[in-house]
Amino acid sequence: SWAHRDLTAFLRAHAGVPQPYDRAQAILPDLPGAEDWRILDDPEAYGAITAACEAPEVTLRSEDFTAIQAFLDMLTGATAISGRLGVPDRVPSGLVIDK
Repeated sequence: SWAHRDLTAFLRAHAGVPQPYDRAQAILPDLPGAEDWRILDDPEAYGAITAACEAPEVTLRSEDFTAIQAFLDMLTGATAISGRLGVPDRVPSGLVIDK
């Protein structure tokens, strides 16, 4: 899986939309001696990893990406964080929720 600074690029990459990976997207720690790109630069190793990946083919339209991104943004927005309905006292199973 690749690192992406942009949610749309992440969605497109994981939906199987072919595009070259932009290494500037990665947010990596500065570790001494780290060889973050060694596998990408080794055609044999990269080919073996790519061949081992199995994923169903997905066909999404541009508006599908927009809808998915809007949904994900909704889950992480200010309203989702504060919880517009508040925290319930208990869940349907009857278990009490620690506050």
